[in-house]
Amino acid sequence: MGWFDQSRSAVAGAEVINIALFPLNTVLFPGGILPLRLFEQRYLDMAAACMKESKPFGICLIEQGKETGSAASPQRIGTLAEITRWEMEQLGILQITARGRRRFRILEQAVGSNQPKNLS
Repeated sequence: MGWFDQSRSAVAGAEVINIALFPLNTVLFPGGILPLRLFEQRYLDMAAACMKESKPFGICLIEQGKETGSAASPQRIGTLAEITRWEMEQLGILQITARGRRRFRILEQAVGSNQPKNLS
């Protein structure tokens, strides 16, 4: 899963945005703090884009699959997360602190570097 440009529009009263998803074996609640250790290139790229553009990413509980390796299937509800702190003490390993913002629901999902995920 790569990073995707974020766009917003109103669909039937709901805000629709396109974001990158980060499926995990844990949940993040709005207002919660979650430290993460990123080492897979796709998530390093996602975090770099989020920090550069001050954009959120989505954290979802894994429904099927694993945190590492091939893309996992996420639950349909997740939390938007913003990176509040980061450090890279070791090359290729990024440690971030994510803060939960608000919940979202996945409307459409695609795996790939240029395919959006539509959420409300």
